[in-house]
Parts: sequence; C-alpha cells; structure tokens
Amino acid sequence: MSFSADDIRAAATAGVITTGQADQLVAFLDARRAPPVAATQAPAFFESSDADNEKFRVLGGFNDIFVAIGVALLYGALMVAGGAVAPLLLSVFGVVAAWGLSEVFTRRMRLALPSIMLAVLFAASFAIMAILVIAMFDGDVAGGAGDRALARSSTMFSGFYGVAGGLSVTLAAFLHFRRFGVPIDWAIGAGGLIIAALAILGGPFALAAPAVFYALCGAAAFALALSLDMSDPLRRTTRGDAAFWLHLLAAPLMIHPLVGGLAGPVWSLTLERALMVLAAFVVIALVSLTIDRRALLVSGLSYTGAALAFLARGLGAFSGNGVLILTLLALAAVVLLLSAGWSRLRGLIVPALPLGRLAARLPPISRQP
Repeated sequence: MSFSADDIRAAATAGVITTGQADQLVAFLDARRAPPVAATQAPAFFESSDADNEKFRVLGGFNDIFVAIGVALLYGALMVAGGAVAPLLLSVFGVVAAWGLSEVFTRRMRLALPSIMLAVLFAASFAIMAILVIAMFDGDVAGGAGDRALARSSTMFSGFYGVAGGLSVTLAAFLHFRRFGVPIDWAIGAGGLIIAALAILGGPFALAAPAVFYALCGAAAFALALSLDMSDPLRRTTRGDAAFWLHLLAAPLMIHPLVGGLAGPVWSLTLERALMVLAAFVVIALVSLTIDRRALLVSGLSYTGAALAFLARGLGAFSGNGVLILTLLALAAVVLLLSAGWSRLRGLIVPALPLGRLAARLPPISRQP
C-alpha cells in the first residue's frame, strides 16, 4: 500500500502525526521516488519540476472566500462593539474566536485564505490583549474604561508597550504555528520581533539610522527565508510557503532603504543616480532569478520606474503624459518579458554562476519554455 502526500497531510490534520513530521515524511518519500541522477548530469538544475511557478497556497476554492467574508464580518462586529464593551474583554474574545475558528477551518477543513486571516487576527488580538493587561496593572486601564483604553491604543506600539506588543505577536505566531502549521506565522513572528527591536532602539536608545535598521531587519528575514528555501528546493512542504511570506516581509525592508538611498528624493534624481538605480535593478533581477523568488523585483519596480521616467524626460522628446506613458510601457515590458521568459532566463543564467555546492540546494530549472 502506498500513501500520497494528501494522505500524510490528512493524518497530520487528524492529529495522528505533527505537521513537521508530515513535511519531513513527504520530503523523504519524494527523495526516495526521485530517479537516480547520473554522475555526469548536473544534480539539480535540469530536473522536471514546477518549482519555477513559485506556488503558494492562498485560495483553494470559493468556500475560502465565503468563510473569509464571515470571519471579516465577525471581527468587524467586534470592532464596532469596542466603544460599548471593555476592550480587554473584546481582545480576549478575539483570541478565543480566532483559535476556535482555526480549529475548524484550518486544522479540520484546511482552508487557505481563512487560515491566513485567522493567523493574523489571532496574533493581533493576542498582542492587544497583552498590552491591555499590562496597561491595567500599570494603572492606565482601570475598571474596564473602554474610552481610556482605546485612546491609549494609538501609542501602544511605542517604548515598553511596543516591546511587549512585538514579543506578544511573536509568541502568538509561535503558538499558532505549533498547533496549526500556517506558513504565514513565520512572517508574523518575524514582524513581531522587528516591532520589539524598533521599540527598543527608538525608545531607550536613539535610532540614529532607521534606514540601516530596516535594511538589517530585511536582511535577517531574507536569510531565514533563504534557509527555508534551501531546505526544501522542490517546494513540496510548508517550508516553501513560509519562505514565500518571509520574502514578502524582507523585500520592502531591504529594497527601500538600499535602492531608495541610491535614488534619493525623486525631485533630486541625477543621471548618475538613475543609472545606479537601474544597475541595482539588474543585480536584484539576478538574485531573484537565482533563488527563484519575485518579491525583490516587485519592491524595486517603483524606483526603477522613477529612474526610467527621469531618463525619458532627459531625452527631450517626451514631456508630461508622454513621460508617464513611456515609463509605464517600459515597466510593463520588463515585467511581462521576465514573467514569460523566467524559466528560460534561469536556464541561461543560473548554471553559469559560480555557486558550487549551493547549486544543488536551489530550485531546479524547469525544462518548460
């Protein structure tokens, strides 16, 4: 008797084995079923695989949307009730509701979109609950005074409250992932740590270089995402999905300080700066093709567009709407050409890079055109 990946994940859903054990078992069986590779053949690059499609699970059917609407309505009702009921009680209810709904729609029904929403809502409700409890013992919230607590919420993520809130988000993401294995919990947890670090450096210490701070946070998230990618190059486990969300978090944190530092304010662009931005975009494209992730490219498009607009304006033949039209057409051409020729470009560029042993830990290059 043979078992499919769906059978193994169903066993994890039923609680027979853990989600981590299911992922390891699926990866092990995939490795055993893979055909042997000849000694003269490149080990990872030319296997037939759909890893280049960068798939991740968000929508499994219209029922996902239907349930997500119900979840949004429930939490919308909680927000409206916030002025009439104690915020602490509402946050506790939000935590319990998110966890209970996750038991049904994540653990039992495996609905992707509601699982993502519930993971975010659980972490947010948990953090608000923790902050309100701290504020209550600190004397900021007394006797369930909802108006005072809500007024305090505007400055919750600053100083000590920011540290407590950020760490609470990370703890909530950890607990939620241990139970339900939702990949976005990795990015939520990393985001909580960034909030806590920002509160520490911007509170007791002076955050002298915020751009450097965000770039370092992005680099750390990118390194974690890359390690998950390399542990699952075929992207057949939830580690690949977790890496996707971490890349989404890391990309703007890295690209905006670095490329934005090269570009400077849009109104002060020079020819040298514009060319440096375009060169940075080429480097970003090479990195994206190598690791088979597109988040970095998306984050760099706005700066690339500004550089192209500056160059178009410098040609003298374009002005006003003409510059905008030319810039949008150029960006569209870049995005569509990269999308259509992604696998072909990876096949041409990646094998030529001096990656050494890292090559075997990268997503394989699809033979599809």
